[in-house]
Amino acid sequence: MNDLVIEFIFLSTLSFLFGITQKLADGHHEHGLNFFPGAGVVFGALAGGLAFYLIGYSPVLQAAYLGPLLYWFYKQKIDCLPLIVPAIIMLFGVFLSKATFEFPLYGVLYVFLAHVALDYLKHHNPWPSLIPFFKYRLHFHLIMLVYAVAVGSVYGYSTLLFNLLARLWRKEFSTSKWCQIY
Repeated sequence: MNDLVIEFIFLSTLSFLFGITQKLADGHHEHGLNFFPGAGVVFGALAGGLAFYLIGYSPVLQAAYLGPLLYWFYKQKIDCLPLIVPAIIMLFGVFLSKATFEFPLYGVLYVFLAHVALDYLKHHNPWPSLIPFFKYRLHFHLIMLVYAVAVGSVYGYSTLLFNLLARLWRKEFSTSKWCQIY
């Protein structure tokens, strides 16, 4: 198999696992999941470790993860220990990767500011035809698609795609009978 295909599968799998562990951490805080005592922090640490690796992998992935993280800080969504732990680990990943490659300032700024601008448009939307665009979270896809095209890397978008797929899967899992029994 081609090395690029293997790399794509590997990074997509890590992005998928990041999405699952991140939502499980959040689920233990906000949605009543309780697999075991401290599970939210454990899943938060796992999410942070996965993001730490992805952030240190390339400048494209660093911007793809750091931009939304800054947006989460801006929106004050980092509001509990299971979300604080991965946020801190992700920031350490940024600082430790400085020796490996140059910080992608413009990529991070684009991703962050695009989230802020579209969030503003979402809350001050003068066009009713845009409601489905925000309802189905297509703005997240638009931001990362533009970023991926701008940097010429599929990883700018695929990380988001597999992260969101994992969140959808986790949402289905948390409403299943198995999860309600345990």
